[in-house]
Amino acid sequence: MPATDQRPGASKRLPHLSQLHAQAQDLGIKGFRGMRKEELAAEIERRSSKGGRRGPGLLARIAALFGGGKGSKKPPRGAKAASRRSGSEDEGGFEVSGTFDRMPKGYGFVRLEKGSKSDQDSYISPSQIRRCKLRPGDEVKGIARDPRDGERHRAMVRVTEVNGKKL
Repeated sequence: MPATDQRPGASKRLPHLSQLHAQAQDLGIKGFRGMRKEELAAEIERRSSKGGRRGPGLLARIAALFGGGKGSKKPPRGAKAASRRSGSEDEGGFEVSGTFDRMPKGYGFVRLEKGSKSDQDSYISPSQIRRCKLRPGDEVKGIARDPRDGERHRAMVRVTEVNGKKL
């Protein structure tokens, strides 16, 4: 016999949190990333009922839109991020090249414009810095991915060239 969920409100099957986040963003709900799943679902339901929509509940519409229900598949990974990408795509990312800048705490960035900070800079982890023996000022080329939730910058997935030498 399957275990039952004893949490309050667990009898109602809610869509995946990413689906709720997408709907909240469409509705213009502020601070939705800090809300609990149940709170967010209730706020979405409240906002959508204000709009005068009739028919099946909003959560049912979200589930239908994303193929919700038991055994359903999630939306394709990176479907949202694909619209923000620029540059030549390669293996789920895109090519980035620039000058390496190391931070005092050990991580670093590939700066697109030498010496100036921007949102388009790509983060490089300390382990990649050690593995590739990077030094400040090195010209770095590699594959980066878009920032995930809670991240500010792109992240280098793989370094392919350092100072013109392929790795």
